[in-house]
Amino acid sequence: MRRAFYISILMISSLVDLPRKVMFGTITASGVLTILYGIIIALLLVAERRRVRTSAMLIWPLALLFGWVLLSWLWHWPSTLGFQETLSLDIFLGLIVLFAAPEERGIRRLDVGKVLGWAIAISAGLYAISLALQGPGTDLILAPRPFALFALLGVSWYVAGWVYGSWKSLLYALGLLLLIGLSLSRTAFAVGILLLPLSKLGTIRKRGLAQAGLISIVAGLFLFLAVSNIPALADRLLGNATVGEIAAGDMDLDTSGRPLAWATAFDDFTDSPWIGKGAGSAGDLLSSIHEEWGHTHNEYLRFLHDYGIIGLGLFLLGMGSLLRRCWMARNKAASEKRRIGQMRVAAFLGLAGVLLSIMTDNTASYVNVMSPLGMMVGMALLPSTDSALEAAEVRGRGPRQIHLPSPATSSFRSQMNPSTRRSV
Repeated sequence: MRRAFYISILMISSLVDLPRKVMFGTITASGVLTILYGIIIALLLVAERRRVRTSAMLIWPLALLFGWVLLSWLWHWPSTLGFQETLSLDIFLGLIVLFAAPEERGIRRLDVGKVLGWAIAISAGLYAISLALQGPGTDLILAPRPFALFALLGVSWYVAGWVYGSWKSLLYALGLLLLIGLSLSRTAFAVGILLLPLSKLGTIRKRGLAQAGLISIVAGLFLFLAVSNIPALADRLLGNATVGEIAAGDMDLDTSGRPLAWATAFDDFTDSPWIGKGAGSAGDLLSSIHEEWGHTHNEYLRFLHDYGIIGLGLFLLGMGSLLRRCWMARNKAASEKRRIGQMRVAAFLGLAGVLLSIMTDNTASYVNVMSPLGMMVGMALLPSTDSALEAAEVRGRGPRQIHLPSPATSSFRSQMNPSTRRSV
């Protein structure tokens, strides 16, 4: 049942915003699913509290943040948006804890990468159909920006496969980048391009920087060709600016009103700088001023406004700790089997991509992005298990499971009871 639940989360995530178009009274299907995910994950954490105790310590700053978010309800009862943002954080953290915990013997672990590949294929196929029917920037089936942010997880997964020598994976990643570009989502496209050189840093030791420089040139060439041959993308990225104006820095960026929204939210934050205004308050404020804003388009600013300096500090500490652990796991992945290492590299790239995208988007509020990312990060932090089973998987003689070592830190290994590091 647990495997079916996790698979359903990944597959439904591929539909991006389609569930929002189905209404159950006054709440969308997306809202219903978010509530169900949050409740089921909370019940799983309670039912498996002994098994997940150690993995929960990996995210203790973010666990404190979640407690602080709930406490903020005392001074600002959350609106629908506030509940959604709270549940999104709950789902993300809960899936990390569940997937980072060692499984009990005999329970087969979900192959997240395989199912994620199916989900990405469905989402990309739906958006490709929309493009064929309506052209760049279409929202005929899927909304462009939510699709682009979800597709970044696919870019992370396939770029990680390319790190392990699969040129077919690189072609898949470039195909997804092309779809992201055609969605006219500037932030997602820029972040996707950055993931290419980022994937090479530290993976091949002494040659890492050289390869990162080479792939940076390739990424820049891809960007140039895309902008040169897709007029809608050029208009979206550059507006009426010429190449000469760009080189001279003499151009105005189309920021879609973000600076005004940011200034409004920051000015309101100063009324309660330490504890913030409460869950969802930034979105409520901006929606009351301009209905097209809806949210801050900057998650760092949202955490600062809603939860104050304390909340933003916990968020930065927690996400920084997670990124560091994923970085350490990613570096170790260079000497491991492909299926194991690919997930580690993909988790680092996915987390880094989200942390970059939230500077101009509300990615952390998208359950269809944060739930798959939670699974990926949890798998990347999974402690070492049975090496013979890993070898059998590589030879094709055993079940296709993913068994990932933990980050190479003695402090983490010392927390693990040896009796728990066994085959799942």
